[in-house]
Parts: sequence; C-alpha cells; structure tokens
Amino acid sequence: MTQRRAPPLGAADGADSAGADGADDADGADSADDADSAKLRAEASRLRALRQRGDHQDHLPAALALAARAPSDVEARIEAAFGLDRAGDEAAAVRHYDAAWQLGVPEPLRRRFVVGYGSTLRNVGRADEAVVLLTEELARDPGYAAYTAFLSLALHSAGHAAAALATMLGCVLDLAERATGHPGAAGHPLDGFERALGEYYQELLQTAAPRGP
Repeated sequence: MTQRRAPPLGAADGADSAGADGADDADGADSADDADSAKLRAEASRLRALRQRGDHQDHLPAALALAARAPSDVEARIEAAFGLDRAGDEAAAVRHYDAAWQLGVPEPLRRRFVVGYGSTLRNVGRADEAVVLLTEELARDPGYAAYTAFLSLALHSAGHAAAALATMLGCVLDLAERATGHPGAAGHPLDGFERALGEYYQELLQTAAPRGP
C-alpha cells in the first residue's frame, strides 16, 4: 500500500499547486493514451474487415506495418499472424502467434486464433506443443468441433496414429449425432453405421491409451 505523507509545514500551498499541475499532466497523458488505443482498435477493425472480405493483398502489408508499429498490441499481432499464415509464410506467422498468445487473446477471437495457432505449430515442426494447446482448449471449450479435428492432425504429426484416428472418428460421430439429435435417428448421416463406428472408436481409444510398465 502507498504511504501518504503530510507535506512539510509551510509548504502546503506549493504542494497543492504542484499536485494540480501533476494531475493535469496525468490527465493529458491518459487522454493521449486513450486516443492512441482508439486508433489502434480502429485500424485493427479495418484490417479484420479486409481479411474477412478476402482483400488479402491489402491486408498483409498493412497488418505487418501495424504489428511493427505496435508490437505489444494483441490484435495487431493476430492480424499479422493471420495474414502471414494465409500467405503461406508460417515460419514468420508463428512468431506473431506466439507473441499474441503471450499478450492474451480476447475471448471473441480465441477460437479461430487457437485453431490457426495450433495448425501453424504443427506445420513448423512443433506438433507436441500443438497437441498440448489444442487439448487444453478442447477441455475448456468441448463443443467446438474444429479443435477436435485439428487436434487429430496434431496427434498424427506427433506420432500418435491411433489417438489421431480415434480423435477424428470421435469428431465425426459427435457431429453426426448433433445433426440428428441421437444415434439411430432416421436420416442419420452415417446411415445406420454409427453403432459399428462407435465400437471401432472405443477400440482405437484402448489402443491409444498409455500402457503401464
């Protein structure tokens, strides 16, 4: 806790004046920071709109410029990561993904960011990290099927073939069941084979399970 001390006797008026001037300076700095933050948010929103409508040639250089100008801004880093990822430069993209993750990704952007990050980690040879990331996020948000699908790819790249196949098959079974409400329903996407596939899924889980010494 900050200790507040009384000003020396006879200096109260001067202290009040200095305090008022200091408060004015602080208010001015806060206003400038707020203005800069608003400009960053506006530019990040503009870049996101460019990317979402497919204007990738305009998006990438602007995103890289914003990330260079504001390296501690998470949305700037995210846009640079997405732009480089889309351009196929995943070695450069992963540096921005790493930085954005350390800064803290906003919740509304988290799902698509994590999928892109996990996929890029896998593609640059960091499959084990991708498995950890996607496993943790799937536990946190189990209803998002894209996590499961990309986790299966990461597991495969990390050398866990049975676990990868089980994960992808589990994703298929879950999505098919959601489409109809329950297994065996009329018009089920798996056309009655969901029971057999469910049994194979369980077998794969047993194969993938770690074995004791």
